[in-house]
Amino acid sequence: LHVSVDGEYIYVAHPSGVVVAWVGETGKELWRRQLSTRIMAGTGVGSQHVVVVDDEGVVRAMHTADGVDQWQQAVGAQVLTRPLVSDGVVLLRTGGGQMLAIGVADGSVRWRSRHRVPELTLRGVSEPLVHRGRALAGLANGRLSSIDLATGQTVWNVAVDRAQGSNEVARLIDLDSRPAIVGDVLFAGAYQGRMVALDVSTGKRR
Repeated sequence: LHVSVDGEYIYVAHPSGVVVAWVGETGKELWRRQLSTRIMAGTGVGSQHVVVVDDEGVVRAMHTADGVDQWQQAVGAQVLTRPLVSDGVVLLRTGGGQMLAIGVADGSVRWRSRHRVPELTLRGVSEPLVHRGRALAGLANGRLSSIDLATGQTVWNVAVDRAQGSNEVARLIDLDSRPAIVGDVLFAGAYQGRMVALDVSTGKRR
């Protein structure tokens, strides 16, 4: 599972439900928790919170210093990427095509953004990339979306690839890899190999 680093500390989760914090320089164990449920995807860290999601879709935030629970929130769906903590929210992606933002301070759901999912998709979703107050993420329908972190409103939504071919496998167009930014250019690729370069602010092709 994904390992998170916050300053001098390292936070690791195991599918069995173990969450551990270490001092990076010395390897000294800071704290350890054994949760009663299995963990999906790994840890997210930020704003003095370590966040994990279990296999029942329950998000749990613990304090970075001692591992004490701060809040829990059931999102009602399976989360397939690690929690991403940024700009005061925890971003989550579900297998059902949702992106959610949960307030890192209190665990309240700030917004949900829903996207159409084709009948056949790859198992996995694109981890969001946060840039200048927006969440950028690839979708299972071959599109790339820019979402305002504060409101959950879509700023732009662009097709990277379109389904073609005579069978369902040939028509897979998932964007499951994380987008990348160089300067003001956003790069993204779809399952069948198509790649695009977009203006990160407007979504227009470069």
